[in-house]
Amino acid sequence: MSDIKFNCPQCGTRLSIDASGVGLTVGCPNCSKAIVVPPASSASPAKSVASAVSRAVMNREPAGTKKFVLAVVVAVAILAALAAFLVPFLRKPSAASAPPSAQAMRGEKQNEWVAGSLDTSFNVGTGGEGRHGEVYATAFQPDGKLVLGGRFSSVNGTARRNIARLNSDGTLDTNFDPGAGADSLVGSIVLDKNGDILIGGGFTSFDRRPRAGIARLHGESRSR
Repeated sequence: MSDIKFNCPQCGTRLSIDASGVGLTVGCPNCSKAIVVPPASSASPAKSVASAVSRAVMNREPAGTKKFVLAVVVAVAILAALAAFLVPFLRKPSAASAPPSAQAMRGEKQNEWVAGSLDTSFNVGTGGEGRHGEVYATAFQPDGKLVLGGRFSSVNGTARRNIARLNSDGTLDTNFDPGAGADSLVGSIVLDKNGDILIGGGFTSFDRRPRAGIARLHGESRSR
């Protein structure tokens, strides 16, 4: 009689026994599972394969979970590497990588400058004008405005006789109106504790009123 070949239903080990052993209980040499030797017809290769597939299906969850987690990790790693590769090509040129402009080469980039370089945000235009067009004295007010005195008849095209006030950007402050101004040069300017403006110089009148070389001007408009 030929041997009967069959698989252990527990571990799948291929076993072989003499045909006279049909119906006997034997122990699997691999997993020690007690097995009843099947008849030759039930130990066919097809049934053995089916048994193996059944075991694989029954035990698929742990292995499948591990494979799924591993696949996710690999996919994330691949996407991260791809993103790192593509980012330099998708990013817009930054100020650091762009060619320096003429303004930057002159040290005039916004919020960056060299000590002693010209502050282009402060521009008085033609400045003090007239026969002399000279500025002798300046004084900053707490609000950042600049009072200037000297010998001039206009500032940047607007009539201002020897006294004027500029905004923080250098433009003429048209709210400061000294009328006819000082009839001669203004050589010194100070602010008092109230914010009013004291001027001194070689003038004899201010706004056509007698003032012998010194006068006080209101720093701000006030309602009466």
